[in-house]
Amino acid sequence: MRSILMTQRPKTQALLTPDCSKCVGLCCVALAFDRSAFFAFDKPAGEVCRNLDGAHRCRIHSRLEETGFRGCVQFDCLGAGQRATALFETPHHDGAMFEAFSRMRQVHELLQLLDRAAGLPLDAEQRRRCDALRAELSEDWTLAQFSVLDLKALRQEVMSFLQTLQKLVLAS
Repeated sequence: MRSILMTQRPKTQALLTPDCSKCVGLCCVALAFDRSAFFAFDKPAGEVCRNLDGAHRCRIHSRLEETGFRGCVQFDCLGAGQRATALFETPHHDGAMFEAFSRMRQVHELLQLLDRAAGLPLDAEQRRRCDALRAELSEDWTLAQFSVLDLKALRQEVMSFLQTLQKLVLAS
């Protein structure tokens, strides 16, 4: 069983690691932010951030914090940006892509929880179930497959499994 964990864990960790070079700046377009200590100006959801260039790269990335964008520094898409971008043959900033990004973030949040659970001293059945759920969330979906994925049922299944681990978490 340990070898399954060792092969799956690096894959899930790689999926959960953001790679802005493989994304089209989804967090800079799909998400809203309000002027505050975290953002220097207001930006509604769906509007391109004025700091995003034509190649989908941040013009001030190396100076985010000092220019008033601490929120950008702290944000972590958990790798959902590049994975949502990869679903589209021709990535573009529109509602379908924003929806895919939102849904993928939910998938990656569940995957992150399962990845953490995999580090617990699970028994054989718990390990099998955890690995199966992680594999399901790590699928290489097409856009059509991902669009019909029942996230509510998947979330319920993952949360139900995680609740069975409560004693392990409290003991650790």
